[in-house]
Amino acid sequence: MRKRFVPVLLVAVLLALMGCSSATRGQPQPVPAPDYPGYLPDEARQTLAYLDTLRALDICGYLDGAVLATFGPVSYVGADGEYQSCIARYPNDAARQGISKVEVSIGAAPSPGWGTTIDIAGTSVAYNDAGGEFCTASTRFDERQLISWSVFSAVLGEPVDLCSETIEIATASIPLLKTRPLRVGSTAKNVDTKLARLDGCAAIAAFVAPEQAHKAAVLTRVPWGCGWMADYYQSGSLVAVSFLHGEDTLIAPISRGEIATEVGGFPARVIPSTTRRYPGVCQLWIGVDAVRPDPEKRRGEHDSSARMIELIRVSLEHGGCDLATQIGTELVRLYKLLP
Repeated sequence: MRKRFVPVLLVAVLLALMGCSSATRGQPQPVPAPDYPGYLPDEARQTLAYLDTLRALDICGYLDGAVLATFGPVSYVGADGEYQSCIARYPNDAARQGISKVEVSIGAAPSPGWGTTIDIAGTSVAYNDAGGEFCTASTRFDERQLISWSVFSAVLGEPVDLCSETIEIATASIPLLKTRPLRVGSTAKNVDTKLARLDGCAAIAAFVAPEQAHKAAVLTRVPWGCGWMADYYQSGSLVAVSFLHGEDTLIAPISRGEIATEVGGFPARVIPSTTRRYPGVCQLWIGVDAVRPDPEKRRGEHDSSARMIELIRVSLEHGGCDLATQIGTELVRLYKLLP
């Protein structure tokens, strides 16, 4: 029988936020902050302990630099998008086969039957061509997830089979899986950052009351952000938090109904639900190292004046933008506590 999911009880949220209880007579008494993560269920604590072992890793360390150089002159190696991935970028028309970038990432769940399986020095690797736009090769990173290498063709370029290059970079990089490259001291760009050190799941303690903790679940494989459900057995309580390195256009409203605001002193963009069918859906973007965008200047999706910044993204399927802002505020508070 499939489990169904629902949002956390409003009373539990308010109790967690107010830090009070009516369990005793007279005036409500303060309740100590939950012992995070100790007050959560065993499975959640095991997941959090696993994420802690990954947070210090430099994913760029799983790209073989010597092979990257054989493809052409590399202009950038570092974070691009979510922190569980790393890219090596090539200037236009300067790389073999018109390659634009090579990416390594973790976080995908194994999918039986995906791709063509080959053996590389005793390691099972599956690869698949995406219509000439890119090719991906994957193998197990550990018992929980995969690591994947992808080679991309130039945007709007002619379709080209890049699986030979993908297998080449995978073959050279697989021995690196025996190592633990660290973000501290990494030569890759935008890797050893303050946001990359933040435990996004620590916000759970502000939104899941101790008396409800036995229902909570952590649903993420990577430590740069967090996905949790306040009540695993009922629908609608999913909270998805991601940490990203992206353009500052992501904190500037681009459509009617979007809102420019601030969260904890940082510029932010609120994207409410656009349909009555899903009134509780909301997305919040916070630029934690950004300047407030000019409200008179309409930003496009591709803007030559854009700068790269660190971002927190909060996505809710239920609870609306007030709850998203409360979660974002707690994440910013935790961020500011980091050295």
